[in-house]
Amino acid sequence: MQLDSFGVRRYPGLDGFVSSKPSKRRLRVCIATEEIVGPIANGGIASTYFDLARLLVSLGHEVTVLYLKGRLCHNETIEHWIDYYADLGVTFVPLPEIEARYESAAPYWQERLYNAWQWLSQQPAFDVVHTSEWRGGAFYALLAKKQGLAFADTLFIVKTSSPHIWNRHYQMRFLENEQMLGVMYPEQMTVELSDMTVGGSAHLLSFMEHMGYRLPEGRTFVQPNVILFDRMNVEDKRPHYEIGDIVESDELVFFGRLEQRKGLEIFCDAIDFVVARGHKPGKITFLGKEGTRIPSYSDLKTKEFIALRAKKWQSDVVVHVDFNQHAAISYMLQSPCIAVMPSLIENSTMAVYEALVYRIPFISTNVGGTPELI
Repeated sequence: MQLDSFGVRRYPGLDGFVSSKPSKRRLRVCIATEEIVGPIANGGIASTYFDLARLLVSLGHEVTVLYLKGRLCHNETIEHWIDYYADLGVTFVPLPEIEARYESAAPYWQERLYNAWQWLSQQPAFDVVHTSEWRGGAFYALLAKKQGLAFADTLFIVKTSSPHIWNRHYQMRFLENEQMLGVMYPEQMTVELSDMTVGGSAHLLSFMEHMGYRLPEGRTFVQPNVILFDRMNVEDKRPHYEIGDIVESDELVFFGRLEQRKGLEIFCDAIDFVVARGHKPGKITFLGKEGTRIPSYSDLKTKEFIALRAKKWQSDVVVHVDFNQHAAISYMLQSPCIAVMPSLIENSTMAVYEALVYRIPFISTNVGGTPELI
């Protein structure tokens, strides 16, 4: 596990922007995002922007979601999600493809960045564009604003989430192809060119500065993600717990995407350690969508990796990769269990938010922004 060689700075929060009078002006807000609940089953960025969109609508603002993955859906169709979001009062726009093709150093990324800038520049001016630095979707739009070509009346708010350089650093993995350079630079510049940067954790912002990012002076803030649980409507079938109660359970739940960064290999090693010393959990559950393969087992999909490691556990092992947020929370509220989030690094992980809100006992690694949440 990677150890930090930098200190975590303190950054101001957004509480200084709170007004004693509600705003009477209806803002036009665009959320430009690679992921959002619906076409993407779950995930931190997807859940955060879903809740932010609904919150802004509830406050009377006009909200458009620019879905940067275009027509890619993990389930249903894009037309289904356009209608779904319309029922929530949100205009959902899959990023259109441009007909022309241009020579570029990193076409997979740059065509998407160009498409996003083209679409945004063709719309009536938004008051606010809210986006993540992940994959740098707003880079060309921000560059156009910097050059005075467009968006003079639009405030660009960039949420720091999960830059590639951060992921690689804490997994101690090298850059596997030149295309990664084509996304790392836009990610950094999206932060540096933003009108306002908002981090879910001070740790990630401090890491960025350590890596050479020039954070916007006086315009960088820390604010936990917006979370609305009103739509969950889940039934808690467990005994009532107070803070400090001891919860007895014979089920361990790996809660997070099934991949190395979320600690999948660490978790399996820990179970090996426990089993070798004569202890056998009654049930071991894996709750999360499939992620990238474990590098040292690159010939195996993550479900195959789990099956291989589980052969000597002699426990009831269950893997759920198709659960959305509602299904995952409902599962952990059926009976007492202990969630485990052994990530190598986290910014402001939704899994910990959910465990805290629903009083699910959990064990997590003391990394990144997780201590800030607790």
